[in-house]
Amino acid sequence: MAKGTLYGGDGHNASARRSVAGLEGRNWCRGTVVETSRVLIIEYDEEVLAYVKEVLEAEGITVRMARTAREGIQLAETEHPDLVISTFSLPEPERNRLLDLSRHSTDHTTFPVVFMASEYGPRLHRKWMKAGASGFLKKPFLPEDLVQLVRQLLKKDR
Repeated sequence: MAKGTLYGGDGHNASARRSVAGLEGRNWCRGTVVETSRVLIIEYDEEVLAYVKEVLEAEGITVRMARTAREGIQLAETEHPDLVISTFSLPEPERNRLLDLSRHSTDHTTFPVVFMASEYGPRLHRKWMKAGASGFLKKPFLPEDLVQLVRQLLKKDR
């Protein structure tokens, strides 16, 4: 795995940790509204979950984590995050529920949803956009790409 890439399923977690350590002192979001934001991550893979959390917390972003679709939906309903980053491999009913929540919550708050997936292509991109996703990250991805997308979506949402 190349330096700076996220865990991509090949088990090279030490390389991923080195790239996170290299983020120290690189504050793409400092001094912006992004720094006070709350992001919910829904991910089954503990390594990906920990990595995304570490990258975002290095930027001053408050992170909540869910390891199951059910837990993620509950947190999205009760904690009203500013952004949700989720694995695309959620069961379809839960994925649709998350997208529905992102547009129509009971207290009228909305939030963007970013999906992460190993597979990606134009047809899948159109499907995600039509379903209501705000962004996509193809695994593995650079921490800079994650931070840039998060910053863009959080600024747009405010």
